Amino acid sequence: MSAPAAGTERLAFEELLRVENGLLIHLDQEILTPLASIMNLADLMLETQLDPEQREHIRTTRICARDLLETLSQILEYEALASGARALEETEFNLRETLAGAAEQERPRAGAKGILFSLRLEDSLPALAVGDAARIEEVVRHLLRNAIEFTREGEVALAARAEPAGQNRCWLRIQVRDTGPGMAPEQLKLIFQPYRQLEGGLVRTHRGLGLGLAIVDKLIHLMGGQVTASSAPGHGACLEVRVPVGVPASPK
Repeated sequence: MSAPAAGTERLAFEELLRVENGLLIHLDQEILTPLASIMNLADLMLETQLDPEQREHIRTTRICARDLLETLSQILEYEALASGARALEETEFNLRETLAGAAEQERPRAGAKGILFSLRLEDSLPALAVGDAARIEEVVRHLLRNAIEFTREGEVALAARAEPAGQNRCWLRIQVRDTGPGMAPEQLKLIFQPYRQLEGGLVRTHRGLGLGLAIVDKLIHLMGGQVTASSAPGHGACLEVRVPVGVPASPK
């Protein structure tokens, strides 16, 4: 009698996945695309002659559309990763440029809050690597955004190095430190869970659904790596990822 029940549960689960995937596609087509169009139209309007009040209204509209676009994009990304609908690409890319580029895209966020921002790429990093450059860049940006979001003053520091991992392979180690409020051990257990914002001493004034680190966790495990976090109340936090990447063989 258990076999039919198990079969029914499997069919129900597959139907749930089908509906969920359809919803994600619908969100992508019907919500994200119009939001991107709103942002583009706002950019075009800002290039026209406007009085100060009109310009401020359009800027506010663009910021709201951007924030909503980022939130929905993170939801779609996390759900796709959780359902196994994301695959990795293996291409040769400039590792140092990828890391530096990701850092530079987030530097303005730190500058807007008056936070010092530092980047250290150690000599051990190979110039070229083989792996998924877009995913590595995504991981770095999520780590930096999280650190900047929870740091009111002080510094956010990104450091990266490489360690040997056998022939034509190395471990890419990326570390992001901040001088934020820090976290107690019970909070550290929650930071990679989706749709959770940290509480316990922190005023809930932080934007977003708390998906950034959950996405990092999914991406790192997809790439066969590890992510760890260390912190203490009043002493900031340090998040470190360890990702295997290929190293192109030197021409003979």
